[in-house]
Amino acid sequence: MVVGFVGKAGSGKSTAAERFERFGAEIISLDKLGHDALEEEKKQIADSFGKSILTCDKVDRKKLSKKVFEDSKLLQKLDEILHPVIRRKALKALERCHSKLCIIDGALIHEIGLADYCDKVIWFECTNKSSVERLMKRGMSRVRAESILHSQSHLDSMKERVNAEVSTSGSIDETFEKVREVLFEWGVVV
Repeated sequence: MVVGFVGKAGSGKSTAAERFERFGAEIISLDKLGHDALEEEKKQIADSFGKSILTCDKVDRKKLSKKVFEDSKLLQKLDEILHPVIRRKALKALERCHSKLCIIDGALIHEIGLADYCDKVIWFECTNKSSVERLMKRGMSRVRAESILHSQSHLDSMKERVNAEVSTSGSIDETFEKVREVLFEWGVVV
């Protein structure tokens, strides 16, 4: 079964995916594929956003994200470059997935066109306050965390296109058990 884990940044979807990986699930992380895509497309990105976003001939994700999360047109431009590459990489990874549970972990599953490849999709619900706190624990500034969440506000409309919603307001263990119960209802025993 292929299950999509979607939600805003800091919602707990990646943490839950990592837990399921311990139990044999294969994870396709759209964030990791996005990082790979940045390097593959660094020439086009540098041409589009300026050479100042490169550090030691690598795309400086902090510099780039600061630019794009403050300007929706620049974010759209970056998405146009990266989304086709991420989609292609995700579909290749999906072809190689042989586990009874394959999880596509990423906020943009619907936008990239990967929801059609999922048997089911789970929305990870979290308050913006909790998401900001979680992102700050990862070393992000409050301003940057709030900017990212603001840029993802359109994702709330995706809730209508999912099969289940899980609140992640509790502990990691509680979230894992909630997701595990949903998967059990769908016939996946983890």
